[in-house]
Amino acid sequence: MEDITIHNNGSGEFFYTVNLSQSKANLDILMQDDSSEGYRIPSRQEIDADIVRTKLTLEKQPGITAVVTTTDWVNYIFTLRFKFNTIQQLNAAVESVSAEFAIDHKSIPEASGNFAFAGKTFNRRSNYNAIMEREKLTPKDKEILSKASYSCIYRFDQAVGNSSNPKSKISSNGKSVMTRFNMLNLATGAETIVHTIQLK
Repeated sequence: MEDITIHNNGSGEFFYTVNLSQSKANLDILMQDDSSEGYRIPSRQEIDADIVRTKLTLEKQPGITAVVTTTDWVNYIFTLRFKFNTIQQLNAAVESVSAEFAIDHKSIPEASGNFAFAGKTFNRRSNYNAIMEREKLTPKDKEILSKASYSCIYRFDQAVGNSSNPKSKISSNGKSVMTRFNMLNLATGAETIVHTIQLK
């Protein structure tokens, strides 16, 4: 889940959560092995190291402060939170993390320029090529993705006028927008994370 607060001046806070608690029983078993059905399973130590690596990478980025991560290995819930001074610095931070974990340490297109904010308009963009990527999905991939969801919450200082994504819902206080997607639908292009939010 991505949860982003954006203030009128373009600064804000990014909060990301990976919640695997619904699969806790299966994960308890899987984490005892190093692979399952052809998929390599990283160890707890490897995952912890990657989380630290992510935090250190973000702390080096201009305009990024208050980087905090949490790990809950009992319920398999992991979070990342940080503040940003501008949307451009948020984008650069996301790109820096993707580059850090890329094989060639170069930013991948999917991580580039995902957010934009100007005046009273916020855009959630995506460079994900569903047509190309869905051909790579195995039946096992599809099974896993069909059971997962992805949520986006965008919070603002002022009221939201409208949101273009048909999956989105404006909160009762009128200052945030939430969308919830099925991961398989996102992966195959049946649904899109892309939308524009117009503030009043």
